[in-house]
Amino acid sequence: MVEQHDERATRGSGSVAGDAAVIEATGRSRDDWFGMLDADGALEWKHGRIAARLADHYDVDPWWAQHVTVAYEQARGLRRPGQRPDGTFEFAVSRTVRPEGDADPAAVHAALDALVAVVAADLGTEPVSRSGAAVKHPTARWPLAEGALLATASAASIERISLGLTRSGLADDAGIPDEKARLRALLAAVAPGTVEP
Repeated sequence: MVEQHDERATRGSGSVAGDAAVIEATGRSRDDWFGMLDADGALEWKHGRIAARLADHYDVDPWWAQHVTVAYEQARGLRRPGQRPDGTFEFAVSRTVRPEGDADPAAVHAALDALVAVVAADLGTEPVSRSGAAVKHPTARWPLAEGALLATASAASIERISLGLTRSGLADDAGIPDEKARLRALLAAVAPGTVEP
């Protein structure tokens, strides 16, 4: 089994999608959008209003409107990387695995089963919710003393499965580096033979 790691939250929004991608998707650079939003008075607005302005007034695709809004908030000091609109922090880590066969629904569910076993052993408890067998992108969720932990599995391609752990509801970002390392270790503990359907 081959693996890759990915960490999306707690990096600045600009490191997730390059400026060339923003220009291609929206027709403008981040700096252009930031200047326009400044001129519109967006420094005084909440997240939803900024994103709505981009989507409704400037006809930016909603996904890209969210991306530009988060980048704008980070660039203007309104939000730190990984910070949610409610002020809490969130981050995610992932690992891509290759099952012996195809990444069909049975293999995806088996991969989540293996991840759930590792996380449950670490936390000392089973998840409080788990999606059923008919779900294409299965998940399992644990409430924690601070926030929650979500485990996910999905077919990344015909040959690969993406396993993810998302930690949400953190009061601050001080412990994120250590918690990322711990969650990466949990992902690494999913043994190759356990992702077989």
